[in-house]
Amino acid sequence: LEGSHVVLNGRDKGRLDSARDLLENLNNKGKNIEIFNGDISIPGVAEQIIDLTLKSYNTFDILVNNAGIYGPMGPLEKIDWDHWINAFNTNFFGSVFLIKAVLPIFKEKRKGKIIQISGGGATKPLPFISSYAASKASIVKFCETIASEVKDYNIDINSIAPGALNTQMLDELLAINPESVGQD
Repeated sequence: LEGSHVVLNGRDKGRLDSARDLLENLNNKGKNIEIFNGDISIPGVAEQIIDLTLKSYNTFDILVNNAGIYGPMGPLEKIDWDHWINAFNTNFFGSVFLIKAVLPIFKEKRKGKIIQISGGGATKPLPFISSYAASKASIVKFCETIASEVKDYNIDINSIAPGALNTQMLDELLAINPESVGQD
């Protein structure tokens, strides 16, 4: 946090409240932490998050895009296609919506930073987790493309694949039947 105001978004209000409480306990510099309970895969939610940020802090300096769900796991021909598309909508389009919404602000300021969490799906094939892998690889290429478009505005866009993190997604993966996704 180091002196930053923060807006957190997520679909689970209880987890958002817990995250805010945890961060507030770490934050001894008097900065604020706002929460927004919304599904980033829904068009228009990104603009609502941006509006809340600007109303609360009158500025927007850094976007950290960390939306991610695995979606269905298993052989492509056996998975529910609607769930596959839902994961892609969250992982790819949710991030795109936020980037698109924040770029006009960054362009006007001629400065900004976007950090996209891409996940392991962008670094290697993930058999039996195809929606996650394809959506994360897509968002990396999207970020590379947009970074080239906005380079004259002093806007930095980077994708980061931090490796396995102790999250609900890791718990979900560890709980799945190895026959569905492979032992590795």
